[in-house]
Amino acid sequence: MKRLLVLVGLLTASLSLASEWSAGLIIGSPTGLSAKYDLSETNSIATGISTGHTYIDYRWERADGINIDNMKWYYGPGLLLRKNLGVRGNIGAEYFIQDTAWHAFGETGVGFVAGDKLSTHLSVALGGRFNF
Repeated sequence: MKRLLVLVGLLTASLSLASEWSAGLIIGSPTGLSAKYDLSETNSIATGISTGHTYIDYRWERADGINIDNMKWYYGPGLLLRKNLGVRGNIGAEYFIQDTAWHAFGETGVGFVAGDKLSTHLSVALGGRFNF
């Protein structure tokens, strides 16, 4: 199953070469690498890879409800891989630094992983990505 998520991540990165994508670092839970592929103005796929776990999320992005220029908030479901495969939901905000290709984000998520017993995983992280 881990190979499947890695394959999906690599496929996402490959597809993103033809469109707008970003990559960077995420610090917190998880701490590792982060990448995002913009499907449209309001939808994206994001992934995080660390030594502890890997995730891939589908996101709906919105600018309404936030009165800060260059900021969007997002939410969506995803897959979480720890020792076993699970599901997760996340919510966060992303700030696009004006006149640069950089953006910063903060997010929180909760995941449920099945194994010998059902376990929960709370994640809180900050990060930054560079748009290519």
